[in-house]
Amino acid sequence: MRANHLLHRIYPYVLTVLFALSAGLYGAAFYPMLTADHAIHVMMAKQFDVSHSLYYWGQDRLGSLLPGLTWPLAQVVHPLYAITLVQMLVLFGAWYCWSRWLQHKHHRLLLALSLWFPPLVFDPLVAIGQPYALMLLLWGVAFLLQRRANGCLWRTAASFFVLGLAVYVSEAGLLAIPLMLWWLSAKLRIDKKKPFVPALLKHLGIALAASVPVVLLILAAKKNSTRIPIYGAKPLNTPIEALGFAQQLWNEFADQWAESVVWATPYGWAQAMALLLLLSVPLSLLLWRRLSGGELREVLLLFALFGGYLGTVLMANWPASVPYSERFFSPLYFLGPLYLLRLTEGLRVAAFRFAASALIGLMCLIFSLRSAILILGPPPVFDDRLSAHDARNFPIEQGATYIGDYWNVYLLGAFFPHGVQYVPHDDDYVRHREFLHSAFQGEAIYLIANHWMEDFPEQVLQHGYYLQRMGDPQDHRGYRFCEYRQAD
Repeated sequence: MRANHLLHRIYPYVLTVLFALSAGLYGAAFYPMLTADHAIHVMMAKQFDVSHSLYYWGQDRLGSLLPGLTWPLAQVVHPLYAITLVQMLVLFGAWYCWSRWLQHKHHRLLLALSLWFPPLVFDPLVAIGQPYALMLLLWGVAFLLQRRANGCLWRTAASFFVLGLAVYVSEAGLLAIPLMLWWLSAKLRIDKKKPFVPALLKHLGIALAASVPVVLLILAAKKNSTRIPIYGAKPLNTPIEALGFAQQLWNEFADQWAESVVWATPYGWAQAMALLLLLSVPLSLLLWRRLSGGELREVLLLFALFGGYLGTVLMANWPASVPYSERFFSPLYFLGPLYLLRLTEGLRVAAFRFAASALIGLMCLIFSLRSAILILGPPPVFDDRLSAHDARNFPIEQGATYIGDYWNVYLLGAFFPHGVQYVPHDDDYVRHREFLHSAFQGEAIYLIANHWMEDFPEQVLQHGYYLQRMGDPQDHRGYRFCEYRQAD
């Protein structure tokens, strides 16, 4: 009792410290591993009017909505700090919604640890360049509304509208729609005061009406789309191909285990946790029998989110076709502990609850500490590309235009978004051509060299404009750049 009373008193302070540490480690403004995928969202937050076609990675849907949410604030403060604030509010909101499913405060702290401090290989869970945190937030809002609906029509309408936004953010959001329909029908069936079929039809009608605005958004995104995987020629694998992908992932895990590196890297730790969660399935089947009706439905729903998302990733063609597929598994690191913690609370077995909490807490703590050590260590080297540290200290000239590899120019744009124009070199991620004329009328044009251009010729052709070299190359921390002007 004393321990519970002490935890109750220090709970808000511990939560505040965890949130502040997460912002310091993973917040976009402070993250040393900031990449072009993240930086592009900062630039979209500043230049919201052209975001649908100027950039890449999520431009079709406004960069997972984050630039849209950030744009008003970015007119007042630096876009990098504005999007960092929105990023952390999204993370806090996702934790808050799902933590309402847990009663014990130490379980809520463990849930915060799993979301705010993911292993480094799963940093897409919290990074601004990926949609997963926002998807978890929208799922959390929708299911929390339905959890408290009690037959209320407006809550049903709101929950399905929010689920539609989750689909707009990520195609994986489709998974939650059939689960929401199942949960809604199960709750309506319990209510003996109203006939089941008329009540269900009424709720389905209001849900369909609430989804119409989001369907229109998705259709508009499809019209302007250059890369939305679900609209591809082959969005899904066959079951045999999905099993082959799972076998490939298992072989990678076995190879790392055999080489004794599985415990030496965040990737290995994450794989070990995924294995533990899979091994918990047989145990779960035995424990479900001890749950009451309402608790069993909630536990089954969370398990279906975890297992359904895993199956969705294995079935999707896109993750299986790229070499960095582990990022698609990022939400599992949060959904797994959420399910296990809710399961232990439903059992009301103190010894089992303590053991499960201790195991989840130990794993999350080790993962977060290892990632923090790597984040706070020496700045990463990105193979002839600017790091966040180098970009932050780059000698930018106001009024100039910078041309180079998309990574370098977009990373510079995240730190220096005002009064400067950034153009990826020809044949490299430029889709919005209307702005090129003004970009080449700047006071000075600087070309940044790396693998796309080793030397600086006297004259170079970029986007239909001939540029004349104006001086000798300069050097900044090993990155060479040279001034050019538009040739007469």
